[in-house]
Amino acid sequence: ALVYVDLRGGSTSIRAGMYVRGDIDMGTSRALTVPQSAVLLREGFSYLYRVGDDNKVTQMKVEIGRRQGDRVEIVRGLDAGVRVVRSGVGFLGDGDTVRVVERALATPPAQKK
Repeated sequence: ALVYVDLRGGSTSIRAGMYVRGDIDMGTSRALTVPQSAVLLREGFSYLYRVGDDNKVTQMKVEIGRRQGDRVEIVRGLDAGVRVVRSGVGFLGDGDTVRVVERALATPPAQKK
């Protein structure tokens, strides 16, 4: 990005042609995100597969926003707490039955004494 900065007049330590480094604090905001692998891009639109109580999936159109690492922000079309398919979405269709696998949290290895 190109940034223009105003400097105080009379500064003798800054010369034309020097390079400087700075940080811009953009703030933070809360966002509803899903793994990128959960988002299906088809015909120019983004979709997720919602998992129902009967483990059948329903395709739902969503609007995506920012990306950070492997996470994609869902701006519209998904409520918090809804179960979605995390991976393999390219092989699914409306009404397919999936097997839900609960992921165990990784346990750090025991330290040697």
